Amino acid sequence: MQKVVEWAYMKKYMPVLLFVTLFITLLGFNAQSASATMDYNDIQGCTATTNFSPITGQSCSLTTTIAGCIAGYSFSPITGQSCSSVVSQDDSSVSVSKFNDLFKSSFKTGVKGNDVKLLQQFLKDEGYYFGKVDGKYGKITARAVKDFQDDNDLSTTISRPVTPPTVSDHSPVVISGVSGPQALYVNEQGTWTVTADDTYSNGLHYGVDWGDSPTPEKGTAFSASVQQSATFTHIYSKPGIYNPTFLVTNSNRNQEQGASTSLSVSVRSKPTTFPAGCTSNSGFSPTTERSCDDTVVINPEIPVTPPTYGYQYLPIDSNVSGTVSLVSANEDKVYKFNGSVNPHTPDWKWAVTINNNGTSSKYISRLILLHNISGEGWETKYSSTNPLGKVLGLLATTSTQCTSCDPYNTYSDNMNYLVSAGGSLSFYAYGEPANRMFSGGYLIVEFTDGTSTKISIPSSSITPGTVVSQQPSVTVISPNGGESFNLGNSMNINYSVANLASTDWIRINLVRPGTSFPSVTIASIRAEQNAGSYTWIIPTTTTPASDYEISVDVCRTSFGTGCGNGATDYSNATFSITAQPSLVANAMIKARLSNVRSLAEVVYDTTSPFGYGTASNSSSCTAPSANSLFAATNNGTSVILDSITEAINSSGGASFCGSTTSAWVASVQLKIPENGNNYWCVDSTGFSVGRAAIASGTSCAI
Repeated sequence: MQKVVEWAYMKKYMPVLLFVTLFITLLGFNAQSASATMDYNDIQGCTATTNFSPITGQSCSLTTTIAGCIAGYSFSPITGQSCSSVVSQDDSSVSVSKFNDLFKSSFKTGVKGNDVKLLQQFLKDEGYYFGKVDGKYGKITARAVKDFQDDNDLSTTISRPVTPPTVSDHSPVVISGVSGPQALYVNEQGTWTVTADDTYSNGLHYGVDWGDSPTPEKGTAFSASVQQSATFTHIYSKPGIYNPTFLVTNSNRNQEQGASTSLSVSVRSKPTTFPAGCTSNSGFSPTTERSCDDTVVINPEIPVTPPTYGYQYLPIDSNVSGTVSLVSANEDKVYKFNGSVNPHTPDWKWAVTINNNGTSSKYISRLILLHNISGEGWETKYSSTNPLGKVLGLLATTSTQCTSCDPYNTYSDNMNYLVSAGGSLSFYAYGEPANRMFSGGYLIVEFTDGTSTKISIPSSSITPGTVVSQQPSVTVISPNGGESFNLGNSMNINYSVANLASTDWIRINLVRPGTSFPSVTIASIRAEQNAGSYTWIIPTTTTPASDYEISVDVCRTSFGTGCGNGATDYSNATFSITAQPSLVANAMIKARLSNVRSLAEVVYDTTSPFGYGTASNSSSCTAPSANSLFAATNNGTSVILDSITEAINSSGGASFCGSTTSAWVASVQLKIPENGNNYWCVDSTGFSVGRAAIASGTSCAI
């Protein structure tokens, strides 16, 4: 019973005892509160000469006053925080800045993630959060956020706290450049410089993953500046294609605000031989004037597909195809472009044909021809924007496959060569070779519409400097079957030829295979005048038929003496040539009105006094006024009226006839318009011309 009374007595005064204990504790704190000063040795990564830790981003000189800490305490009895931890810098703006970096407007109850975990740890270090650092944004975390905002006069109604003017914020890092080699030999040291920009950062941190090691290399943290850079060196011990990746973050090591970039580095073994005249892979050959870096790799250890060095292939147009082949290596054309007077090594000469099977015309903007041998290529426009990443040799082109054409007279770096829809274009391309055989490659054709095509080139046994005489070939492109042409109209004949010799000539024929119809030679063209096309006006005397073809011969004999030892090709199928009634009618109208002019002069000479009749005619051609020109007779026959009536009958349209004793005009509508003209007009001044509108008065003049 006594124990119960004692316990009740103690329970009664328990609140008083707790209050006294708390009062004494607070009194002791006020008497000897601790101000823990930490030097750089207490902060990871700090040295005597750094202002901020390159690892944590903290200030290396922090003074911390932790509520409840007094001498001898390891933890605060009020906040539970370590009395030796760093909470805030004397300048509270650092804490505000960090809070602004960590707090996101998307944070709300229920959000989880590492970003929340970093915010919780910050608020815990600041003495506002006492819960578990678990990455879950709950009520305790939200309360700690509001308390921090209230204590630092930060608005809680905006989506993201406003930074005081004196506090620096962090913007996303921008990498503005990476410079360094993209081709190295094994065990050759390379140096790369990365330049980045983060205007408001307290410092940037750099790192690199070389692509040949599982452990990325970390760079150094640099003091804040608008433009910053870091330099790295590395040696690759094995050949291959590597893609080093450079990473830059701001002083908070915030990956979201960081940036990364990479480039391709081709590493190959040292060459076993060098170009003629070279003893190493540097400088230029004194005999060929070529770069000694243009090496022959006997056993290349790098992949067959060369690196692109950042070159972006344009989308392939599947409607475009072509052929490219090396046809000779005994002409010397390209040296003129280099300002040289003396010829160099004879050029490689490729025959190029581009076929456009699409419905839209294409214009070529650039050609890039690459040899399978690593490092050798040519292009029509000097630029390092190509799969080899360096300025290549000049690829000089002719406008056609003309044997005697000199590309120096036709080449333009802005090619703008037209390849018509459904048509093709053939020309030659020249490039100065190294002293070796052509082992194959490919041609990239870029078009002005942002598309391209890639054409494989077979290897060749042609040796530079040798004269090549190959069998010629020819292909008829159009007309190639199914077309229909009218008498008097034009026919565009297109064909491609290869391996023309300077003495060859082209013969174009109209044929009807399997009939007794004799072959008609349309044109004979010397090799140096060959353009791959010919426009033929179909004579009106040609017999209409539906079984015509075009044949094109390459004649390897004296001009005009036959076609021995050459080549021939025909249209793939037959086409038609037909009479066009409307055109015949127009021709009849013109002929009859021309006859009126002759008859009018007879009337003028026989009328007394001289004149075109003794009366006027206002407009009618079929019922002219008596004694007017159009009512005149010859031996009782109205010849002028007859001619005009025949013209009107062929037309079936409107007419106008006007005359005085000194002037006249006759105008009849055409059967079908020609070149925008609806009427044919003749008059006494000598006009015989097409007009858009019917005549009036006594003249065809507009």
